[in-house]
Amino acid sequence: MTTAPDDIAGAARQDWRAALCIWAVAVAALVAFHAFPALPSGRFGFDLALAVAGYVVTRRLLAEAPEVRRVWADMLLWAVPPVALVAATVLIGGLFLLPPAELADQAWVIAWTAAGLGGEVLRQRGGYDPAVANELTGPAWVLGVAAQLALGWTVVLWGLRRMGRVHWAAPAALAGAALSLAIDGWWRATGLHIPADYLAPARAWGFLLGAAVAAGALRAPGAGRERDPAGMAGLLLAFWLWTWPLLLLPRMLLAHALSLPETAAALILAAGLAVLAQRLIAAPVARLFSGRPRGALVAMMMTLGVLSFAGLSLTAMDGLPGRASPAVRMEEASAQLRPPLHAMCVVDRDPGLPPAAACTIPTGAKADVVLWGNSHADHLAPAVLAWAGPRGLAVREAAQSGCLPVIEAVPTLTDSYCAAFNRAAMAEWAREKPAMVLLGAGWTVVLDQQGAGEVGLEALAADLTTTIRSLRAAIGPEGRIVLLGTTPDYAFSPARCHARRAFLGLDTDRCDRARPANAALAALVDARLEQIAASEPGTVVFRPWTAFCDGALCRTRGPDGAWYADRNHLTAAGGRQQLAALSPVLNQAPSR
Repeated sequence: MTTAPDDIAGAARQDWRAALCIWAVAVAALVAFHAFPALPSGRFGFDLALAVAGYVVTRRLLAEAPEVRRVWADMLLWAVPPVALVAATVLIGGLFLLPPAELADQAWVIAWTAAGLGGEVLRQRGGYDPAVANELTGPAWVLGVAAQLALGWTVVLWGLRRMGRVHWAAPAALAGAALSLAIDGWWRATGLHIPADYLAPARAWGFLLGAAVAAGALRAPGAGRERDPAGMAGLLLAFWLWTWPLLLLPRMLLAHALSLPETAAALILAAGLAVLAQRLIAAPVARLFSGRPRGALVAMMMTLGVLSFAGLSLTAMDGLPGRASPAVRMEEASAQLRPPLHAMCVVDRDPGLPPAAACTIPTGAKADVVLWGNSHADHLAPAVLAWAGPRGLAVREAAQSGCLPVIEAVPTLTDSYCAAFNRAAMAEWAREKPAMVLLGAGWTVVLDQQGAGEVGLEALAADLTTTIRSLRAAIGPEGRIVLLGTTPDYAFSPARCHARRAFLGLDTDRCDRARPANAALAALVDARLEQIAASEPGTVVFRPWTAFCDGALCRTRGPDGAWYADRNHLTAAGGRQQLAALSPVLNQAPSR
C-alpha cells in the first residue's frame, strides 16, 4: 500500500519523479516513432515532451521567481550540450561521409536548429516524416519550439508577478491552451495543419497544459527548489537525440530500410553514446558552471552561436565541393535542374493563377495545350514542350503546389485555397478553350500525406469525375482531356543516394534502379483513373510509370543525369524522359 508523503519536500520529490516518468514515456514514444515510422502513434511523444517542458519551466519559475537567470541557465545547461554534441558530430562526420550538397543541406538545418528555429525549416519542406526524412538533426525542432514557448511563458509569469496576480497563472495557462487548440483546429480545417505542426502557436497547448498543472499543484513557496532529476532526464534527452542520426545515417548509406537487428544495434549504440556524453561532457559542464548562472548563459549562447555560424559557413561554402569528384558534383547539379516553367508557374498558397504571359510558350500566344495540377503536372512540361514546338502549338502551365486539380474541397485531401485556385483555372479554360488539357498531380503523395489511402481515393474519384465533366463543358466537345497518372516515388532521394554512394566509392545500382515506394497505391490510383477516362468521352490517361519502369524496378536516372530532384519530384531530364511514352497520347489531340 502506498503511503502519502508527510511533508512538502516529499510531495515535491514525488512530483518530480512523476514528471520524469512522463518524460521517459515521451522519449520511448519518440524513439519508437523514429525506429518504426509505420507506427505513427509515437508522434504523440512530441506533445508529451512539450507538456513536461511546460510543467518543469513553470514549477521552477514560480518557485524561484527571484532567480529566473538560474532557471534559464539550468535549462540551457541541460539541453545545449547534447544538442551541440550531436550536431557537431554530424557536421564533422559529414565532411567524410556526405557529398557537398547534402552536407550543405544538413548544415543549413543545424544552423536553424541552433537558433531555435529548426521547425521553420521543416515547415518550409512540408513536414517531417521519419520514413523518408533526411535531416539528421530533424527531431531537435521540438526543443526550439519548447524554448520559444518557455521564453514567452517566462514573460507572462513575470508580468503576473509584477501585477501581484501569480494566482492567475493556472487560468492563464488554460486559456492559452484553449486558444492554441482553436488555432490548431482552424489550421487543420483550412488544410494548413502539416506545416503548422512545427510552429509554436499550434503546439502551445501541450506546453500550457503542463504549465497549468504545475501552477495549480504548487504546494508552497520554495517547494520547487526540491532537486529535480535533471541528470536522468538529460540522459534520456541525449539517448533520443543520438537515436535518430544513428538510425538514419546507415539507411542513407545502405539505401534500404534497416532490419530489426540493425535497428537494435543502432539503439544500443545510441544508449552507449548517451551515457558517455552525459558522463564526459554534460555532467562536467554542469559542474563547471554550478552557481554561475551568468557564465552558464553566456557559454551556452556562445555554443549555439558557434554552431549556427559553422552551419551557415558550410552552407555558404556549398558543403566544400572540392571534396568530391567532378562526377559527384555533376550528379548533384543535375538534380537541381527543374522543369523550365517550374519557378514561375508553380505557385504556393495563392488562389490566383500564375501570369499567362510568363507561363505560356511561345510568349504571348494563345494556349493550345494546358498543363493543370500541382508540381507533378509540372513534371510533364519538358516533354509537352518538346512535342508541341514542332507542331506550332503553344503550351501554358498553371500549377498550385500540393493541390489536387479538383474544383471542390475534399475533406482531408484539398482545402479552400486549392478549390479557389482550381475554380479560377476552370473559368480561365472556359474563356481560352484550349485544344487539350492535361491535368494531374502527385495523387499518391497527397493520399499518403493525409493518411487517406483507399477511402480517400474514392472521394477523390468522385470529385475528379465532377471536375472532368465541368472541364468538358468549359472547353467544348472537341477538346481533349488527358489525365496524368502516377509518377513512381521512393522512400529516398535517388539522386542523393547516387551521389552519396559515388562519393564513398560504393556501387550505385541500388539507387539507379529501385522499387518505388508507392507501387501498390499507384496501381489502384491509375486503375481508377482509367475507369474515369473510360466513362468520359474524349478523355484518356497517360501513365508516367510506363516511361520509367520495367516490371517491379524503375530507373531513376539516365545518361543526361538525375531524373529525380528529390524522392518524388522530377528534374527537367526526368520530364524529357517521358516524351516517347507521352507522344502517342498527345498525338490524338487536334493540331491548330
